Amino acid sequence: MSDVLQRVRDANPIFELDDVDATEFEMALAAIEGRGDFGTEPPRIRVAGRIAWLRPTLVAAGAAVLVILAIAVPILFLRGEEQPVADTTIPAVTTTAQVITPTLPVTTTSPTPTTAPVPVALAPPMIWERVPHQPIFEGATIFRVVNGGPGLVAVGSLGDWNTFDTFSLADGGAQAVVYVSPDGYEWERIDSPAYVADTYTAMWDVAVGPDGLLVAPGQYDNETVLYLSSDGITWERIVPEGFAWDVIGTETGFLGFGSVIRAEGFGENAAVWMSSDGREWTRIEDDAFLATEGDDWTVGISGVTAGGPGLVAIGTSGLSGGTGTGLPGVDRMAVWVSADGMEWERLADLEEVNPGTVSGDPESGRIIALGAHMWTSADGYTWTKTEQKDPTIQPRWWASLAWDGERVVAGGGDVNLSLWTSGNRGENWSRIDPNDPAFDGHRPYISSVAQIGGMFVAVGQAGEYTQEVGAVWIGVWDE
Repeated sequence: MSDVLQRVRDANPIFELDDVDATEFEMALAAIEGRGDFGTEPPRIRVAGRIAWLRPTLVAAGAAVLVILAIAVPILFLRGEEQPVADTTIPAVTTTAQVITPTLPVTTTSPTPTTAPVPVALAPPMIWERVPHQPIFEGATIFRVVNGGPGLVAVGSLGDWNTFDTFSLADGGAQAVVYVSPDGYEWERIDSPAYVADTYTAMWDVAVGPDGLLVAPGQYDNETVLYLSSDGITWERIVPEGFAWDVIGTETGFLGFGSVIRAEGFGENAAVWMSSDGREWTRIEDDAFLATEGDDWTVGISGVTAGGPGLVAIGTSGLSGGTGTGLPGVDRMAVWVSADGMEWERLADLEEVNPGTVSGDPESGRIIALGAHMWTSADGYTWTKTEQKDPTIQPRWWASLAWDGERVVAGGGDVNLSLWTSGNRGENWSRIDPNDPAFDGHRPYISSVAQIGGMFVAVGQAGEYTQEVGAVWIGVWDE
């Protein structure tokens, strides 16, 4: 017996199956099982030599044989008269670093991460509920909600935006719509002759300026127009010259932004307009807005916020159409900064697509830009791409975000719920569960988020493609 164990120790049994005699194995098994059809001599294993690489199947076979020999063979030899207890412990075999001893457990060390871990300061969970559906939301598309008027003002459109909508006006067109609410729960639809007409009308956006003045860019028939209101109830329509579709309120008035068709080529140039009262607008002429990459290149602004040196804008720089449009490395996120809105500087583009919106924290001055990824900046000049809890999920585009101190809620467009939270001013993000009962089964589409009285109000659409309706959700922190 001692000779067999010594031979096993010396051999370090990592062997080739072709070197094992089947008859000898059968003899060993017969001895273990107490059969008489074969002799009891332990098998003689011929070892071909140590190998420098591991074959998992052979290791398993070797380990099994070794365990059988170590446990069963002493029992065979000790049957009958009383014998001293044999030491069946097999000492560890010292081998080269390339050979793994099959009798010892194999341990592994996790590789060092190649990227920094996601910060752990996630926002607390949220509790969401959907405001009960009201008939005034039937057939509505709500584009924006802001703090204004009696509490909240939301704008959008009613009607057959596409062939899937079931609600339509008598003439088959669409109509602008305004909703107001004191608290996010109770809503009233406001009808005004400024936009209720037997023609196509719409409101794309709404902003609040000094003294609570509301300015909503939109359309009336085939004209780009602005709708103005001091309280969200009474509205008037004006026709500015060559105005864009988006606007923000500033400390001194309003700033409009977008793009205009170039005089030559097929592309567009970015454009900015400024106004102190929402009525008289001046377009800012600046070379920083020109698309200098080529005749078929387009540059446009999709979001502006207070921050950095004064104002920060983001937008798109890319092909106006054709091969490569919208692809990473072709379309990029353009960034501009300005101290006063009159003179602008364009910074280096970010390697990004689908830029959406930008917003600055009124407390810290931190800026968040949302596109196919999330970006943050302390000054508008240096940008850092941040992480989210699940980096495999990306929204298609962003609509808006709302601040609550260090916490942020952002919403955007997606084939499913796209609602995100951050607990540290955008350093990292986590997504609201699409299976949350408040959203599940409604195919929610978030277009805007506002904060009022310690809660968040998200607006958009819900329902199936053929039965979409305007929808409102209320969310609060669960703490």
